[in-house]
Amino acid sequence: VMERCFPGRWSWLFIVLCVVTIEMCAWGWRNEMRSEGDGAEYCFMLHNFRSHFSICGTAGQMREFGDAIRQSGYFPWFKAESIPEWPLSNGFTRKEDVYFSNHTGTYVICASPIAMVHKWLTGDEFKGMMWFGVVWSSWLFFPGSRVAKLALVIAHLFSPVNRYLVWPHAEVFLYAMIWFALLAFFNRKVKWAAFFGAMVASQNQSAVFLPMAIGIWFVILEARKIITGQRSQISDWVLMCLAMSPVLAHPLFYLYKVGCPSIIAKVQCLPDVVPVSVAYFSPERIWSLFFDLDQGMVLANGLAVVCVFLLPCRGFLSCRFSTLWLPAVLFVILAACCTIINWNSGCSGLSRYAVWLYVIVLAYVVMEFDS
Repeated sequence: VMERCFPGRWSWLFIVLCVVTIEMCAWGWRNEMRSEGDGAEYCFMLHNFRSHFSICGTAGQMREFGDAIRQSGYFPWFKAESIPEWPLSNGFTRKEDVYFSNHTGTYVICASPIAMVHKWLTGDEFKGMMWFGVVWSSWLFFPGSRVAKLALVIAHLFSPVNRYLVWPHAEVFLYAMIWFALLAFFNRKVKWAAFFGAMVASQNQSAVFLPMAIGIWFVILEARKIITGQRSQISDWVLMCLAMSPVLAHPLFYLYKVGCPSIIAKVQCLPDVVPVSVAYFSPERIWSLFFDLDQGMVLANGLAVVCVFLLPCRGFLSCRFSTLWLPAVLFVILAACCTIINWNSGCSGLSRYAVWLYVIVLAYVVMEFDS
């Protein structure tokens, strides 16, 4: 296995990746949490899921969480008794004595088994595992040349998502899940690609277009089978539906609990202020996610950002239309992200949206150059 994966002169990379993996495990074990962004919401869900197997809580559970974080010294602003009634929100909202955070809990549910072992509040070990999973999989499973694999490993090692490893947030989770979805798709594992894409959409609804595109690709492949006289297996359709099911998990949960499929799309920081609307969309917002010198992707990899605009033109002119789906999905997700009112939210380097969408830019550019 060693000779196949790291042959000859590439054996040094195995040592580098092992050292990085050990360091990341040690970092996750010793890192101290930071009071960043919407971290209190994720910490509450992680704490409550660990203790009560639920991402929402009662008044007593909110007070229990408040006591825990006050003792730790994090999020000093948090007071359980100050949480407003639905649909108003200060990051948390309550309805009929059930308390909810604005964000969904897919990341929290995935991180909780690791958090139960050590850090009940942050899940840093889980983020470290996701990150070095991205790095190792780039070398082991990317279906390209070794030069392309090495380029991806280096790009991930110095990715702007590293600055979010210390945040008690879902950005690293989204970055990793998108990468795993694309990696599965490049390896023609469409069902696995759909599953990882559905996990992304379950955490951030604006990314729903990624599993949708993968699902459309699956339908096209099955239709081609039927046209050419091959048999389309019912089991494939059943497995695909199961793979896509995480997309519906949180919408159905919140529809049952609060009467709407998405809390963050309905809660109001101020009365009569709509949190999500197409009226907030503007080309300037999309432009800023790429080229803003404070938080745009150009800070991470200017060459890749320029190429993501030029390479689709090459694909179109050479009639390679199948290569255009990924940049199309990227721009549609970007447009969906631009419909939220809270645009200049806190960040660490790249914008919170740009940092996990950057992996799509990276995968597309490397795949195109390698092909």
